[in-house]
Amino acid sequence: MSKQGWVWAVVLALLVGPPSLASTHGRELVQREVVITDDNADEVQVLRVAYGMPLTLTFSQPLRPGAMLADNDGSFAVPQQKRSSLLIYALRDLRRGAMTTLTVSLEDGTTLVFKLISDRKVADVRVHVDVDLVRRATVESPAVLKALNDELRSELDACHSMAGEAGIRKVAALALQQDAGKSAAFTVERRRARRIDKQSRLLVETETLYRLFDHSYLVLSVKNRHPNQVWVMDAPRLEAKGPGGMRGLEIFTYDVERQQLAPDETLKMVIVFKSPPEGVVEQLVVHLREKNGSRHVALAGVRL
Repeated sequence: MSKQGWVWAVVLALLVGPPSLASTHGRELVQREVVITDDNADEVQVLRVAYGMPLTLTFSQPLRPGAMLADNDGSFAVPQQKRSSLLIYALRDLRRGAMTTLTVSLEDGTTLVFKLISDRKVADVRVHVDVDLVRRATVESPAVLKALNDELRSELDACHSMAGEAGIRKVAALALQQDAGKSAAFTVERRRARRIDKQSRLLVETETLYRLFDHSYLVLSVKNRHPNQVWVMDAPRLEAKGPGGMRGLEIFTYDVERQQLAPDETLKMVIVFKSPPEGVVEQLVVHLREKNGSRHVALAGVRL
């Protein structure tokens, strides 16, 4: 028992008077451990109390405030609760066959109920409660949190190790979807698409255009030339200029090295869109906007 536990016991003893020697005479004083698992979680664990002998309960994890002792006849002093322990002090022995209950809640929300009795032969002076639940564990329990952490870590490791292979598999899936009878089937092409412009203190340059099957991949670089303002990238927009005038071009997806661009930094991005039929689009206009800001770049004259 801790030094502080003995101090509580002495204080209580002074308040209620010295215990009768007969109340503890002949009893075996026991220190033991109770392990609560999925298999015995439905069982109510028994605690054996004796007048004049404080019982210290310690737990494997912190407790929530408000342990409840169902004592209607004044047989117990108010339990003294600390972060992960309780001190129970019986003001009298419980009569034969009588009992009361103690309910505590662990920090993760697990509720434990104990049955308190008096035994003429044995009295518990210290009981450590180790809660080792898996199937019945609460969402906030250490076991569940550890399992979730391990699962997420495993998935992240798998993503890192399979990233390149997953990309290859996606390309293979695209190949299976192609119609070999179409003129654009199995198109793999790389061309220079150099176009450079300075707007809104940004230097934007298109570098390369890739075509893979029926999609085009436009690679460009963006440099923030503002001396003290960060550029936060919003979703890009494409327009296509053709014989019928300007029209919006749907972007399939886009990727960027990072969303924020500090002063004098440069990043690369790629815009993916469905390749238009030959002769329909003469050139592209790439629109880049600042998220929640006013800066806007419209890079025209990008040739397909």
